[in-house]
Amino acid sequence: IITAYAQSLPIVPSTNGNDTWYYICYNETGRNSPQLPNGSWGYLTDELVFTVTQEESDAQLWKFVDNGSGGYQIVSKNGYYIVPAATITKNQAAPDKAWTIEESATAGLYVIYNGDVPSQIHANKDTRLVNWGYNSESSTSGARKNDAGCNFKFIEFEGEIEVNYPIDEYEEPRVGTTPNASEW
Repeated sequence: IITAYAQSLPIVPSTNGNDTWYYICYNETGRNSPQLPNGSWGYLTDELVFTVTQEESDAQLWKFVDNGSGGYQIVSKNGYYIVPAATITKNQAAPDKAWTIEESATAGLYVIYNGDVPSQIHANKDTRLVNWGYNSESSTSGARKNDAGCNFKFIEFEGEIEVNYPIDEYEEPRVGTTPNASEW
């Protein structure tokens, strides 16, 4: 089955029984935070902070679930959703709003935002995930595509994943794999 999308996406959306897991990464170049050495990549955890160590951890693995209207729910392997809101939070219930993913001004990096809230994911200097607002003058979509703190890459997880939380569409946890994994 081939699915066509309006734009080239850096991710493969997870669908019923076919989950693709990613690390959500942020580069600290030029920002000099004490938590991440300059030039290093941070890996988002479901505590909504970035860490310098990439681990095969449930807290660092994320999937993007197509909500059917062009947006995505972002959910960790532990079952936490990133909620688009004035204050970005996590929740174990799916939020009623979804995220949009678009290419940033930097090749190979992407922005994540919700124009309805308005909310845009940003890595703060202390490596926390925060809402950086939404600027209708910055691009046709309103996303801040030139802000280094709003630019992310997605690295597909290579390996086997055992899902440890209940999933609405399935009665029991399942095991899935991610073949042909690559970095985006």
